[in-house]
Amino acid sequence: ILKKDEDVAQLVILPDSKKIPLENFGYKVILANTADKAVNAFKDNDNIDLVLMDIDLGEGMDGTQAAEIILKHRNIPIVFLSSHTEQEIVEKTEKITSYGYVVKNSTITVLDASIKMAFKLFDANEKINTELLERKKADEILRTSEARYRLLFETTKEGILILDAETGMILDVNPFLINLLGYSYDLLMGKTIWDIGFLKDIVGNKDKFLELQKNNYARYENLPLETTYGKIIEVEFISNVFEVVNLKLIQCNIRDITERKDAEKKIKALLAEKEIILKEVHHRIKNSMNTIKSLLNLQSATLKDPTAIEALTDTERRVQSMMLLYDKLYHSTGYIEISIKDYLFSLIDEIIENFPNSNLVTVEKNIDDFIFDAKRLQSIGIIINELLTNIMKYAFVGKSEGVKLIAISVIMNGKNISIIIKDNGVGIPESINFENSSGFGLTLVSLLTEQIGGTIRIARENGTSVILEFET
Repeated sequence: ILKKDEDVAQLVILPDSKKIPLENFGYKVILANTADKAVNAFKDNDNIDLVLMDIDLGEGMDGTQAAEIILKHRNIPIVFLSSHTEQEIVEKTEKITSYGYVVKNSTITVLDASIKMAFKLFDANEKINTELLERKKADEILRTSEARYRLLFETTKEGILILDAETGMILDVNPFLINLLGYSYDLLMGKTIWDIGFLKDIVGNKDKFLELQKNNYARYENLPLETTYGKIIEVEFISNVFEVVNLKLIQCNIRDITERKDAEKKIKALLAEKEIILKEVHHRIKNSMNTIKSLLNLQSATLKDPTAIEALTDTERRVQSMMLLYDKLYHSTGYIEISIKDYLFSLIDEIIENFPNSNLVTVEKNIDDFIFDAKRLQSIGIIINELLTNIMKYAFVGKSEGVKLIAISVIMNGKNISIIIKDNGVGIPESINFENSSGFGLTLVSLLTEQIGGTIRIARENGTSVILEFET
C-alpha cells in the first residue's frame, strides 16, 4: 500500500475484492489469492509494510498459518480481513501478533482507519520494544558494574566502610576490615559511627563529621587503631563523599600501613647507622691525616736541605687542606656534601696564615654559598692551596710599595661554576703555564682540574689571574 502523502512504500496482500477501493485511497496493492503466494510474495519483497490477511485462502494453509510464517521472516503489522465473526476464529488471530481484525463487509473508510491504526500501534510497539531493549542493555551494564564493584569490595586488601553521609549510619563493610579490626559484620551494620569506638577520634565526632560533609574529603596518616583483641595497628584513613541516585554516601578506605611503617623505621635506623659510620670514618681520616702531617713536620725538622724542607712543608699544607675538609664533613649533617663557602673561607684563612708575611696581604673573598660534594671539593681544596701557596711565595717578591691584594671569587651560574684567584703582584712569567710546567704544584693543579672535568687558564694583566671553570 503506498499512501499519497508519504514517501515510504506500504504494501498489502489481501483478497481481490478490496484491491480497487484501497488503490482509490492511494495504496499500492500486491494481490496474493493463496497462502503460498502470500508467503512467497513476502519473501521476495522486503518493501512490504503491512499485510491485510484473509483467513479463508482455499486449499492448503489458512491465513493464520501464513501469518505465522511471514512473522518468522520479519516483524510486520498484520490486519486480518475476514467474514468470520466466531469467537474461536477471532481468538485464534489474537494469538498471532496481529494489529486488527476487520469484517469483510466493513466500509473502505473503516478499513482505511484500521490500517492507519495498525501502523500507529506497530510504531508504538516498536518504540516500546526498542526502549525495553535499551533498558535491558543498561540493566545488564549496571549489573556487570555492580558485580565488578562487589568483587573489588569483597576482595580488596584494604578496609572499606560505606556510611550514610547525612546520618553517619554504617551501610556496608567489607570482609578485610572485619578481619583487620576483629569486629563482626552484625556488630557494625546499622550502627552509627558514634557507636563505634575506633571511629570516634576520626570522623566519629560532630566537628570532624561536619568538616567531612563540607569538604567532601578527609585524610589521616599514621593513625593508630586498636583492634578488638588489643593490638595497635598503624593505618592510613581516607574518606570521600559521593552521590548515588540522589543518596549521599561516604566511603572510608582504611589501609593497614603497619608493615610500611616498620620498614620506614628500619630504613631510618640503617640511615642513622650509616651516618654514624660516615661520621666515624671522617673523624678517623682526619686523625690519620693529622698523624701524617705531624710525621712530615718531624721529618722536615731533621733536614738541612732548604729544597727538601720546602717540599715537605708544601705537602703538609696539602694534607692540611684535606684535614680541614674532613673536619667540616664530620660536623656536617649529611656527611657527603658541605657548604663550599664555609669550607673555602676556612681553608683560605688557614693557607694565608701559614706564611710569615700574611699580615702584609689583603685577602678579599667573594664566594657564593651552595652545597657541593666532598669528592670534588677535595680536589678543589688542593687546587686552591697550590695557587695561594704560589702567590704567597712568589707574587709579591720585589714589590715593596702599594697594597698587596689577593681576590678569590667563586661564582655559580646555573650549572657552571667559576673560581677566579687574582693577585696584583709582579706577574707570572710568560714561559710558565699549566700545559708544560715542570713544577710539581702546577702539574698537580692540571691533573686535578682534569679529574673534576674542568678547564684552567692564566690571564696576565695587572698581576695574575687563574680561572678555573667546571660544571656541577
